[in-house]
Amino acid sequence: MLEKGFLREKPKPGAKRNRTTSIVSNTMLYLGVIILITSLIYMIVNINRAEAILGIWIIFMMSGLFLVVVSHLVKWIFK
Repeated sequence: MLEKGFLREKPKPGAKRNRTTSIVSNTMLYLGVIILITSLIYMIVNINRAEAILGIWIIFMMSGLFLVVVSHLVKWIFK
């Protein structure tokens, strides 16, 4: 096919890996954003018990931020 001119370039062998990392990165990003948004909504709804749920809320916020940061790192490393 290369000789006939149908294909301009050879197919890249890492295309499947790039697609997989993109799917994993996007999934982690969306999951992290969902965790962040739901934890903020939960904190706003239960504002009268803020001191009681602060420990739980901080854990969820840290895990959401961790997922978002790792998602960006995965995209940056496998770019």
